[in-house]
Amino acid sequence: MSAPAACALLLGAQAPLWANAQSLAAGWLTDSERERHAGMREARQREFIACRYAMRLLLAGGHDAASTWRLAAPRNAAPHVEQGGEGGIFGAKPRLSLSHSAGWLACAAAQGPVGVDLERRAAHRQRDVHAMAEMVCSPPERAWLQAQDGARLQHSLVQLWSLKEAYFKSLGQGLDFVRMRQLAWIPVCAALDMAGPPLAHGRLWQGRDCDAQAVCLALCMPGPLPEVAISGSEEVHWQPAANWRLVVLA
Repeated sequence: MSAPAACALLLGAQAPLWANAQSLAAGWLTDSERERHAGMREARQREFIACRYAMRLLLAGGHDAASTWRLAAPRNAAPHVEQGGEGGIFGAKPRLSLSHSAGWLACAAAQGPVGVDLERRAAHRQRDVHAMAEMVCSPPERAWLQAQDGARLQHSLVQLWSLKEAYFKSLGQGLDFVRMRQLAWIPVCAALDMAGPPLAHGRLWQGRDCDAQAVCLALCMPGPLPEVAISGSEEVHWQPAANWRLVVLA
């Protein structure tokens, strides 16, 4: 079996990332990034700059080299590397994924397809679990949700939703609600008879940040996931990570 592809994650609040980006030399954004940035309102511009800086910071492994990476900003598609990183751990053309939620962002870089999703919300926020489950969950997932008690039900739905978002991001596609209901995310610890190998592998981190916000972070890749450190996550008190598998229902 081949070794898992290299992967790295960065998590952080958008405001300080935006502030740190102001010290980069002029011209660090590419033409496509500047074009996207110019068409945004101010709040969205700050979020965009924070995200673009964070991806470079993750790829470069430090602030001083962040501006050496050139990233494209296609509309309605994931960002990708135009230049930089030759000989690095991610190879010549790393794959990228990005997510943002409630003033925070997460980005992932890997040798192959990768998807990341971040969900940050107030612990008391409630969703209509049953209505959402009917829309996005397969029968095994709905059965798993029904087995959760009241205190865990909301968190369990967020877990599934985050894994689903990460999977479609790893494909470079938008959300497909019909396809969602044909697939099931299963915890690795659960007994399951599978006809073939998993369609994808996922890892979930859950915790609380310093503002008592609930944080859920999902990572998805086609093959087994390597050990992954989350840069910038010191403000989050994490529970142990959990591994999941995505299977196609017969």
